[in-house]
Formats: sequence, structure tokens, C-alpha cells
Amino acid sequence: MKDIKLNPIEQFIKDNELEFTGEGSSLNGNCTIIAGYACHKGMSEEYTFIQQFDVTELSKEAEKELRRVFSYAVSKNYGNYWKTKAAANLYKF
Repeated sequence: MKDIKLNPIEQFIKDNELEFTGEGSSLNGNCTIIAGYACHKGMSEEYTFIQQFDVTELSKEAEKELRRVFSYAVSKNYGNYWKTKAAANLYKF
């Protein structure tokens, strides 16, 4: 079976085994991680970011949390974290 080429967001989710099926702090944490990474990849529009989820199934709660967290991540420059050694040591990207 041929592997599907994933976009950078989906690849990051797969490589770092992030799940968006939980709730509460687990869901918030994973949403924050992927939102910050998306900012690092140059995404600044919520629509563009959400469109990247073509393989990962998102519940309505997960999509709502992603939208909320992404707006905050953009406004607070969360993409800068991904330029650090700490990020490189914790995540595969």
C-alpha cells in the first residue's frame, strides 16, 4: 500500500503522536502544540490552519478548541518557541 504524502501539520501530528479525541487539558495541550507549530510554519489565518486537517478526524469540540487556541497563539507569537533547542529536543519536526 502506498503511503499518503501528508501536509506539514498532519505529518507533525503523526510524528509526535498527537491526538485530538480527548478533552480538557489533554485536548488544550495538543491544540496549543499544533497551533504554535502552525505559527512557526508561517500560518497566520485560522482558515488556512484548519484546512490542514484532512486526515486527522476532529470532533466539534476539538475544532472549536483549535480555533480558539490558534487565534491566541498567533497573537502571542507562539511560533517563536519552535526556533529553540527545547522544542527540537521535545518534538520531531
